[in-house]
Order: sequence, then C-alpha cells, then structure tokens
Amino acid sequence: ALIIRDVWLLNVISIGFELMEYTLECQLPNFGECWWDHWILDFLLCNGLGIYLGIKTCEYLSMKTYHWRGLWKIPTFKGKLKRAAEQFTPYSWEQFKWGYTESFTKFISVAALITFWMLQELNVFYLKTILWVPPHHSLNAYRELIYAVCGACAISEMYHFLQSKYISDFLSSSIRQRS
Repeated sequence: ALIIRDVWLLNVISIGFELMEYTLECQLPNFGECWWDHWILDFLLCNGLGIYLGIKTCEYLSMKTYHWRGLWKIPTFKGKLKRAAEQFTPYSWEQFKWGYTESFTKFISVAALITFWMLQELNVFYLKTILWVPPHHSLNAYRELIYAVCGACAISEMYHFLQSKYISDFLSSSIRQRS
C-alpha cells in the first residue's frame, strides 16, 4: 500500500493473487488451501487489513508537516535523536492518482504493472519450491528487501512518467523509430 497507494489497484492485485493460488495449486503444494482460507483469512483479513492500514499511513504521511532544519539548530538531545531518525523519512509525500481510465496507454501501463507485480509475488513461491530454498532462509528476506526498495523507486518513476505530458511524445517517437 505504501508503494502503489491506490485501493483499487491493491484489491485487484489481491484478488488476482488468490486466483493464481487456485490456478497453480497443482504445481505449488502450499497453495492448496480451503476456500475460507483464500477469501476470508487471506483476502479480507490479511490483505484487507494491510491495505486499510497502509492507506491510512499514506493519508497520515501526506498530512504530516515536515520541518527541515539543521541538526545542530535543535536544542535538546531527544530532539536531535528524533531528527536523526526522521532523516530516513521521505522529503515529501504525495497521493497517487493513477488515472488508469483516462487513456488506453495508462490502462495498458497499469495492467502491465499489475501483471509484473503478481509475477514477482509468484516468483517467491517458485524460488522456494524449485530451488529448495527453505522459507525462513535469509536469502528470501534479502531478496524481498531488495525488491521492495527498488520497486518503490521504480513505481514512483512509472507514476510520474505516466502523469507527464511527454508520454505521448515518447510513445509516438518510439513507434516511428520501430517502423
């Protein structure tokens, strides 16, 4: 939720992943769950609660007032520690309005985002099954951390590219170069 920042897209990804679990339970044995585990525990409770709390966090961060002053200008030690911890928070926070119904290009781009997001999630389970990597191995945690950090930057760049006025110029020039 903190990366995509759109309830509709997050729910589409959540439903899509549950449908992928149904489809691929013959290949991945840990996908074999009963219906209430898929829809009540996974979709409604875990994903729904995670989406809700993530969106509320996004709303909080977009309303938060950011004070950017030097570390040595803060008089108390507790204030300096708080400022040092806030060094790792974003400079500013914005809400994403993907506008996936505004144009065919945006719709296809967001559909590609959903597809690649679900493939990355599926990749985790195939890595554990095919390569025999245990679920609690540190490789899984490091890999997911790298994907989260790189994915946050990439999705922010994708959002800004889709919202820019240069997307039609970029697409038309790339189509002309191919022909």
